[in-house]
Amino acid sequence: MIDLLREIFTSNAGSFGFVFALFMVIFYAIYKITKFKTSIEVEHGTFGKRVDKIEANTDHIKEEIIKIKGLFASNFPSFDPYLQSQSPVRLTSKGITVAQEINIESRIANNWNHIFEFIDESVTNKNAYDIQQFCIEQATVNLSSLLTKIDVNEIKLYAFKTGKPVEAFGGVIGITIRDAYFKHKGIDVLDVDKHDPDKQHAPK
Repeated sequence: MIDLLREIFTSNAGSFGFVFALFMVIFYAIYKITKFKTSIEVEHGTFGKRVDKIEANTDHIKEEIIKIKGLFASNFPSFDPYLQSQSPVRLTSKGITVAQEINIESRIANNWNHIFEFIDESVTNKNAYDIQQFCIEQATVNLSSLLTKIDVNEIKLYAFKTGKPVEAFGGVIGITIRDAYFKHKGIDVLDVDKHDPDKQHAPK
């Protein structure tokens, strides 16, 4: 499913309606499964194994939705209140505040060798746009691939206190990592637009 959504998200504009509809279907599926699980739990003694299986399936669907939200955020940054909508993407004043409150620059510095090697090994086409998208996506979908467990847990605690899911800060973390990587590699942030498929296909 994730590979299919990745293709949709990276395709030309026009697929947004389909993506939105897909979100509605998934959330409806979760509602139905959760409701069904609850009804079976009443007779837990008889259907214990079945309940365990349904709970596992529900957890899996929730994980998939978190991944979908991450892909959505990385490909539609204009919907992120912490990121400026213009390209190249930058942090808004709110984003800068969040970055400071979670001490993300310090956390990135402490994990820099791992982060740098992970990006270098994972991004095949090392152009500015692909690096940017990878950083945002990983920070949103799989933050533990970039930071230590302690860092991730502290950011989760911050998210809990602010009443937001930790995925909401993926853009802030991803863009901060992007800037650090670009600086290390001597890449101009303006190079992002040179490889942005939407910019390449935009009418002149």
